[in-house]
Amino acid sequence: MKRNNFKKFKISKKTLKEYQKFIKNNFDYVGENFTYKARSLHYDNKKNQKGIYGVASKKDIKELKRGRNRNSRNPLDRRSK
Repeated sequence: MKRNNFKKFKISKKTLKEYQKFIKNNFDYVGENFTYKARSLHYDNKKNQKGIYGVASKKDIKELKRGRNRNSRNPLDRRSK
């Protein structure tokens, strides 16, 4: 039984590394700016951009999922600043 669990673990670890490699090769890492960049991509008309990944707080993730923007302005609209 333990040997079977170890084999499953190795397969899962290999699959996870493959996903990580795919993400690093096909997406842009934006770090702490994830929520800002996600909103910018949402409001940008260019749809041929690479996807992004980065870091966000639980609160920011909830707001993104709900479609809420803290200041409810388009971040790409210079007049809103």
